[in-house]
Amino acid sequence: GSWWLTGSDGGALLRLDALGRPDRLIAADDDGGALPGPNDLVFDRHGRLWFTVSGVFDPAAPPAGGVYCHDGDGRVRQVVGDLHYANGIALTNDGRTCFVAEHLRNRIVAFELSA
Repeated sequence: GSWWLTGSDGGALLRLDALGRPDRLIAADDDGGALPGPNDLVFDRHGRLWFTVSGVFDPAAPPAGGVYCHDGDGRVRQVVGDLHYANGIALTNDGRTCFVAEHLRNRIVAFELSA
């Protein structure tokens, strides 16, 4: 009954209710850290929202991308950092492994998800 949007330029995620009205804005993690370029998202079977932040699209820039998790309690925490322009995220069918495209390093990063 809701929609989630990533706002790369605005540094936030936005949830819209079933009628298209904004009802949740996420502009920082639980520690108050900025979200530099939210880019892509996916939900797991437990209802957690996993999303990427890209950082700066510049091969000479330090890696500032990462993967974050927004859990059912409303917490937002970084689970992977130091990615050089994270741009795409997917989960395996069993929900145990997450794949992230690290665009400026021309690779796919995979990690296991814990309960």
